[in-house]
Amino acid sequence: MPEQTGYNLRQSVRQQICALIEEQLQTGDRQMPAEVVLAQKLGVSRSTIREVLSVLAGEGWIIRRHGCGTYINPTLTQLKTPLTPMPYFWDIIAGCGKTPSIRFVDYTILEHPPQCAQHLQLPPGRDIARLKLAYCADGQICIVCYDYFDAGLINRETFTPMKQCSIFQMLYETSGCVVVWANTMLSASDTRRVPEVGRLMQVAPEDFRPLLLVKNICYDTKDQPILYSECFFDTDLVEFGYVQQYGTGRKRDTCEYPASTTL
Repeated sequence: MPEQTGYNLRQSVRQQICALIEEQLQTGDRQMPAEVVLAQKLGVSRSTIREVLSVLAGEGWIIRRHGCGTYINPTLTQLKTPLTPMPYFWDIIAGCGKTPSIRFVDYTILEHPPQCAQHLQLPPGRDIARLKLAYCADGQICIVCYDYFDAGLINRETFTPMKQCSIFQMLYETSGCVVVWANTMLSASDTRRVPEVGRLMQVAPEDFRPLLLVKNICYDTKDQPILYSECFFDTDLVEFGYVQQYGTGRKRDTCEYPASTTL
């Protein structure tokens, strides 16, 4: 039987390798099997294994050492929510050891906002739907999301956004759209700049709370933008982190720098 290909295969392999990592953490064995061994064990090509391992290295699950092999990150259990790739918000909250829930805030059809039109590449005059959701950790709001998408993707009479699921799931259920990847931009904000978010988070107007603003332009299987979102994180409740691997483990990494200039 020919090998399965595509996104689902990589996800399946990822899940199996992550399960193996969890098992090895229990035994204290940090060294991962070689790529060829994993390929044989999981019944996939070595290139698929290499691709999945590269993703897991970027997420901080493993550390790759040239000529020595692949090792489980010894600080894996201490890692914060990864920035790349960012998990679903529901999983972020659950990963922090809290019970996640979603509150519906508002849903409306807007006149054509110029910024959204540019991000979504919509023609002039197209209606845009805006959905506001608040994600809670143990009942306390920690993430507020403003989601914008083409109103033509949904049936306005039957669309019911008040569900305990993400906007990704809502769009899939109503229009069959699948979000595959996103361009993400990070910036600083606070409850004074976005007082509505402060009110939802129950921050007094005279108080100040810093926020992390995450902007996403989300694309479908045809690389077309279908969703633009602005998400505000209370970093007192949700922390992020990532593992940066600088070297390969060799005695000397070849890297040449230009000669210094005396000022």
